[in-house]
Amino acid sequence: HGIAYIRCEYMHRDVSAGNLLIYPRIIVSESDKTVDVFWQGLLADWELAKHSSKKTALQPQRTGTWHFMSAYLLSNPDEPVTIADELEAFLHILIYGAVR
Repeated sequence: HGIAYIRCEYMHRDVSAGNLLIYPRIIVSESDKTVDVFWQGLLADWELAKHSSKKTALQPQRTGTWHFMSAYLLSNPDEPVTIADELEAFLHILIYGAVR
């Protein structure tokens, strides 16, 4: 998410557990003949993404998965999504995954 925002200035706006894909990457070292597994994540489902320069809503209703939305956005539905809101969504996913 950070790379998409820094390079392209796009906000995902629907960060949720269903949009995170976690997969193993296996690396085989030829020198010491070891196999390492690294877990990587991919943020999918970017069709609701919006450029950060767009400050007005294109749709009257709020988009996103409300279970993972920030408390500020749920209390202020007319406000645009900010980086802080996106980061809070990742925190909600972490708590959701840990409890589950």
